[in-house]
Amino acid sequence: MGQITLTMKDKPLKKVIKQIEKVSEYRFFYNEELANLNKPVSLEAQNSSIEKVLKDLSSQAPFSYLIKPNFQIVLSDDLPSQQTKLQSITGRVVDTADNPIIGANVLVKGTTNGVITDIDGNFSLEKVPVQSQLQVSYIGYETKELAVVSGKTNVKIIMAENTKLLNEVVVTGFGLAQKKATLTGAIASVGADDISRSSAVNTSGALVGKVAGLNYRSADSRPGNATTLQIRNMGTPLFVIDGVQSDEGQFNNIDFNDIESISILKDAASAAIYGSRASNGVILITTKTGENTNGKIELEYSGSVGWNGATKLPELVSNTADYMDLCNQVARNSQRGELYRDDFINLWREQSKVDPIKYPNTDWWDVLLNTNMVQTHQISLRGGNNKVSSYTSVNFQNNDGLMNNTSYKVVNLRTNTDFIVNDWLKVGVNVSGMLGVNDAGNINGALEWFYSTTPGMVPRHPDGRYGTGQTGTGDKNNPLWILEALQGEKNKRRFTGKVFAVLTPMKGLVINASYFRDLYNYKENIVDTDSPRWDFRLDQQITTGRQGIITNMDSNSDR
Repeated sequence: MGQITLTMKDKPLKKVIKQIEKVSEYRFFYNEELANLNKPVSLEAQNSSIEKVLKDLSSQAPFSYLIKPNFQIVLSDDLPSQQTKLQSITGRVVDTADNPIIGANVLVKGTTNGVITDIDGNFSLEKVPVQSQLQVSYIGYETKELAVVSGKTNVKIIMAENTKLLNEVVVTGFGLAQKKATLTGAIASVGADDISRSSAVNTSGALVGKVAGLNYRSADSRPGNATTLQIRNMGTPLFVIDGVQSDEGQFNNIDFNDIESISILKDAASAAIYGSRASNGVILITTKTGENTNGKIELEYSGSVGWNGATKLPELVSNTADYMDLCNQVARNSQRGELYRDDFINLWREQSKVDPIKYPNTDWWDVLLNTNMVQTHQISLRGGNNKVSSYTSVNFQNNDGLMNNTSYKVVNLRTNTDFIVNDWLKVGVNVSGMLGVNDAGNINGALEWFYSTTPGMVPRHPDGRYGTGQTGTGDKNNPLWILEALQGEKNKRRFTGKVFAVLTPMKGLVINASYFRDLYNYKENIVDTDSPRWDFRLDQQITTGRQGIITNMDSNSDR
């Protein structure tokens, strides 16, 4: 739907943009700090083109715009100079052997104007300012920049491989380390510096955006909840931590400040090392160990404090009178009887201004979501000599959760110690422990009820009583009630230990022997409070509630 029909008068530009998105297929992309977003504008469009609509709006609240394929429109404060000359650029991206590079990113630096190269390495860009810079990048190659010269409309860009990446040492399996340049499989690696700079709350999140083809998913927003990593969307990979086959839960129990390196084997070649379990790829984690510091102990502290909040939320109808009007409109369109009388709607519209308890207008986003604090603190000790080396760390993390009753606290302890007995024998022990505590809040239940509730409900009265629907249609779904109905804790405890020996009886022959133990305990003590809910407009208790039901669970695993 390329034509726009819309009439709005003296409304903020941001609201007009959102309304255009509702009545058309166009989608706008802009920074929330765009200068004139809240400036009042008017629009009278009858089957008008998007170009005419944007020209009309930008004349009232100045902004620049770029119409892109697939009905995408980019807004910006940076108005292009009328003196700037624009031209089209075509070209080809190749490597040093003149082979085409497929899928390279070609971007006008500092803008969103960019394309990727086709199967022959060719590209074409429109409206490129003269004297701007073309930025070309591709994984495994050094990023290249090229100045746009007036009149030069066809270019050939030669990209060189990143030699630093080729000389990088990666772990491929069973402790074997090789240079990337000697490998033929698809392998990526992430070092300790890249991981420790992350602001993520778990180890899986610390890898986001650092490895091509690695996807991260979370079941819900509960802190400490299970996450899923997938390599090339092929399913769950095999996790190997310090040579021991593990799972993603154990992987996320590692404090990412304790990680020395991560190697990711992406293709089926990894099955030659680990068998069928590696058909979806392998993620190998090497944790930090001690160093020869001539007997000195190195003490290191790292910590962070930050705040999380929802960044972009769909708009809700939080005015109950408007909500009832819309419900009546849906009923009429469905040839059913209206749910609410006009006089009741008008009464609510007026009385909500003076009595928000009897006539509430609830914005459920404001009720359910918080700006939560996340803090992490870690202390580590590292040292050793030419015979003994050790690394020990303690980590504490506290995440208050975006919703009430969803906080998560976890403490991690790790110690890795190596003993060099003689020239051909090294022994060691790796020990780690974790204690995590989750609040019992029912996030999934709250979100399910959120989609079928009403703004005409008091989430919780100042005296502590929970509300129910007050518009007379029997709505009882109070998302805050179900979020806070379960009270208690879910506790996770894990202990892992590994004792190993490395024998080198002759040059080129290495024998590894190890014994591993993993103990896991999950325990929850939860009370379902099931508090009664009230209609405060009628001053009536609608649900009776029941005696709190206590749930206890205690499970163990040992491998």
